[in-house]
Amino acid sequence: MRVSVGATGSMIAPVDNMAQQALPRLSEIKTRVDTGRELSEVDIRFMSQVTDYAQRSRLLIERLPEWQEFFTEVLRLHGEIVDRAIENVEKARHG
Repeated sequence: MRVSVGATGSMIAPVDNMAQQALPRLSEIKTRVDTGRELSEVDIRFMSQVTDYAQRSRLLIERLPEWQEFFTEVLRLHGEIVDRAIENVEKARHG
């Protein structure tokens, strides 16, 4: 996703990088947890970074409505992954 923002372009570069990396990686993680696998430490670190980045970018996202849908999708997918990962851990513990 590319957004033309003029003077705020330098602020958008990290958001654009996030857009190119976050959804594909989250989709891969979701596929794994949907098949019953647990999150790896690398997955957990990445998801934590996504959450932290979204929180730090909140004001920018509020000013650029074209990014709101993207970050809503990122956070929705993140929530689904967490919910499913918790289910997988509970199933593994209780056999």
